[in-house]
Amino acid sequence: RIEIEKSLDNVEEELRQLATESSGFLQKALGLRQSAVLVEKRLKLMAQLEDMEQRYPLQQEKVLQGPNGVIFAKEGIIAVKRFRGTMAAQEQYHWVGTFKFNEFFEDEYEEEDDDDDAP
Repeated sequence: RIEIEKSLDNVEEELRQLATESSGFLQKALGLRQSAVLVEKRLKLMAQLEDMEQRYPLQQEKVLQGPNGVIFAKEGIIAVKRFRGTMAAQEQYHWVGTFKFNEFFEDEYEEEDDDDDAP
């Protein structure tokens, strides 16, 4: 999502620069193709961003950034999935508990990696 937003900002900036640099009729005519390509790219990025927001409706206050850029829910339910019925056609979920993350300690992961390298 962040990469798409950065790309969208870059396209918007390029469009602004193109609009300010094109002062004469000839410059506007030459920049027409480039601006059309940028507008198409902006529409595509906006569609991707909207699609991502529909698929992954993350509320920033309910998620936590983990190691290696992985996003975790701050709290949730731990469940076990079990198949039942004829040929295991039915799925059942059994709630076994809840979890809650407050923060990740990335320094601990780095120290463990350093210990693995020791003889």
